[in-house]
Amino acid sequence: KEGSSPVPEARRAALDRFLRSLDSLKAPVFAAGAKKLQRLSKDIEGMVFETLFAAIKAWLSPIPAMQEWSEPEEEDAGPVEHPMPYIRSIGDYLFDLPMLILAQTPGGGEAPSADGDDGGRSRFWVDIVVRGAVDLLLSSVEQIPELSPRGAQQLAADVDYFRNMLTMLTDTPNPVLLDLLTLLQCQPEQLTQCISELQCRERVPFFKQIQAKRTANVTSVTVTEVSET
Repeated sequence: KEGSSPVPEARRAALDRFLRSLDSLKAPVFAAGAKKLQRLSKDIEGMVFETLFAAIKAWLSPIPAMQEWSEPEEEDAGPVEHPMPYIRSIGDYLFDLPMLILAQTPGGGEAPSADGDDGGRSRFWVDIVVRGAVDLLLSSVEQIPELSPRGAQQLAADVDYFRNMLTMLTDTPNPVLLDLLTLLQCQPEQLTQCISELQCRERVPFFKQIQAKRTANVTSVTVTEVSET
């Protein structure tokens, strides 16, 4: 344009020369650059995940050592009806997570844009954090030494709450949590039959560990009663 500064035109010429030089070098330069960008992207995603997941890790880490899992049944105790604070905290955090993520995007927590990009970004990270939370919960449950009847009731209440919360977030019931809930609610003598009917067959080794944790308490009580007689 007439009267325009010569600087932009000079920059465009320099950019054209740079692009032509890259083109003359062919694919290796672009491939190397793409790999570096991919590594950088993965590093950034890992940092974001760790940041979003840190609170969930803190809430789940005490699970294996909780005394509630071995709590004996008291004669006048009613059924366990309420989840424990750790799982409620996770549920509240996951419920607020979409808005937390949107608040960090351009627009500062405004409604998602018309093209859905902000909502898609939020769903992407919520899905990743949810999968991580399920995996870590199962891993933590796997480390519980044993489950008394009362402890199994409490864990069932926690898992049921968590399962319902995730269904609200993802619109899809989690089959592993549903199987775990079924296993925790069935009678100890029916555990073997129950495992054979669960839908997530790839999780059978985990389910058998739950069976061992529940029956360990029953076995020890039986041995004690026999020795006393």
